[in-house]
Amino acid sequence: MTAGPEHLNVPRVLPGGPLVRRISCLLCVALVPGCIDWSSLYGPSCGDGVTEGSEACDDGNTADGDGCTAHCQLPAPFCGDGHVDAGEACDDGNQDDDDGCVSDCKDASCGDGHWWLGMEGCDDGNLIPGDGCSPTCTVEPPTCGNGMLDPGEPCDDGNASNEDSCLRGCSHAVCGDGFVRTGVEECDFGATGLATCNRGCLTCINDASTFARNLTHCYEYHAEMLGYAAARAACTKNGGYVWTVTAALEASDVLSHLSAATQDSWLSLDTASTPYAWVNGDSSKYQPWAAGQPNALLGCALNHQDPVLGSAWSSAACTEKHAFICERNTPNEDPISHHAYRLRSEAVSFAKANDTCVALGGHLLSIETADEQAQVAKWFSLDIWLGATRNADGDFQWQNGQALTFMAYAKGQPDNAAGNEDCLAYGKNHGWSDVRCEAPRAFVCELE
Repeated sequence: MTAGPEHLNVPRVLPGGPLVRRISCLLCVALVPGCIDWSSLYGPSCGDGVTEGSEACDDGNTADGDGCTAHCQLPAPFCGDGHVDAGEACDDGNQDDDDGCVSDCKDASCGDGHWWLGMEGCDDGNLIPGDGCSPTCTVEPPTCGNGMLDPGEPCDDGNASNEDSCLRGCSHAVCGDGFVRTGVEECDFGATGLATCNRGCLTCINDASTFARNLTHCYEYHAEMLGYAAARAACTKNGGYVWTVTAALEASDVLSHLSAATQDSWLSLDTASTPYAWVNGDSSKYQPWAAGQPNALLGCALNHQDPVLGSAWSSAACTEKHAFICERNTPNEDPISHHAYRLRSEAVSFAKANDTCVALGGHLLSIETADEQAQVAKWFSLDIWLGATRNADGDFQWQNGQALTFMAYAKGQPDNAAGNEDCLAYGKNHGWSDVRCEAPRAFVCELE
């Protein structure tokens, strides 16, 4: 009698891996009559190295990512699998962007923004000439006006204007270069001559009622009798302020040259607050008050030309009418960036301050680095607007839409205490805080 399978000394589970067991079974079936074909009982096994049944592949393992999935099926076509599938122009089996087939399975081409090594000298993502990379993806020689700072160029702003900080020939604008820099220079003696424009590029000549001091400050005497508010508005209209006096030498120098200034004149000293402060944040250490002065209840201050003291101050009611001296000065300029910073002492809302700066060709002060913060702190010691507002996400951003990458908030700021503090301000102690946009403040226009 032929021995049945139950009489054979064949283990039901053969030792070894799937492939070993499969080979053992095949030999058993072939050599031993009645040997059980476990494959017919249990079906094919994925990972045994034999493609059969519903398997589309079997590479002898159950790992993904090697061309045959863990379930012995072919993976869906994808860019980078080394096969050019439908919708692909190429597929080199890698994700490199520096060869002839870029990572999205498109043929490399000039202007795609990927530098094809050995074939292209550059690729800046466009076919525009004059920007350093030609339309044939070869490196262009340095060109003034391409917006790139090439060797030997002090600046290059990419435009042909001679009215900003970088001239058409890629040199920095300076007073006397023959071009009037918008918002920074009132004139340029290189273009108009010294008869009407001094060497500080101010329209300020020396006569009985006008004096140019140190080429950076211009003092103009107005005999018109006005209240303090009206006098201040008249000076503001021309980009200045009622004059400030920070030293005895300044007072004697100005008044000795303004021979027409024979009457008491307004000073822009705020005596309604303590300590007294100039509207432009200048130092207020020098205060030559006459005997019995000041009287803080009156609110405003006058300069009186005393024949003995030279200059003596007295208090006055702000509604009184007196002559006044307007002072204008050249803006501060950063020696590295060549940005100019022009102070406007009138206290206005954020919107009005912003509009004024835009009309001057600039923007409200934006402090983007610690170095710039330190420079601004040297120049200005008063509360002024910063050109930043709160966006829809509740974060502050500059007027050009850029996020704040540098911040110098005062302790506890920003706090949005009133629930509508959506504008940013710089404090005279150099800390930033959020405030109501309607609150009046002086401001600084930054001109690039």
